[in-house]
Amino acid sequence: MAEGSDIPRRQLGRTGEMVSASGLGGFHVGKMQDEQESIRLVCRALDNGINFLDNSWDYHKMLDVAFAHGFVFDTVQMPLNLMDAHYDSFEKKVLPVLNEHNIGVRAMKPLGDHTIIQNGLAEPAGQDDRQ
Repeated sequence: MAEGSDIPRRQLGRTGEMVSASGLGGFHVGKMQDEQESIRLVCRALDNGINFLDNSWDYHKMLDVAFAHGFVFDTVQMPLNLMDAHYDSFEKKVLPVLNEHNIGVRAMKPLGDHTIIQNGLAEPAGQDDRQ
C-alpha cells in the first residue's frame, strides 16, 4: 500500500513501478463542465494515493492541462489499433507528445472492438494464415 494510503498497489508489469489497484477514469473527468473541478478531482485522487489514471479521447487536453500544472505522467495507457488512423488518431496526435516528453506508452485494445469484425471492416486471420 502507498504510504499514508489504504489503496492497494500492484506492480506495473516488469517496470517495478507500483500503481494503485483502483484508478481514476478519465472519460468522466473529461466530460466535466468545470475544468477547475476536474483538476481538483485529479489532484484529490493523487493526494489520496491513486496514481493510475485511465483516460478517454481527452488525453491530449488532459496532457496539456497536466503540463500546465507541472504534473507529468510516467506512463500513459491508450488505445492503439487498426482503426486508429480513421478517427482522431492517437498515433498521430498523442504519441508524438508522449515521445517528446519521454512518457512511456502502454497500448490497449490492439485488436480494436468486436464491432470491427462484426461489421466486416477486418477479418481475423485463419489458422492457415498464421506463421
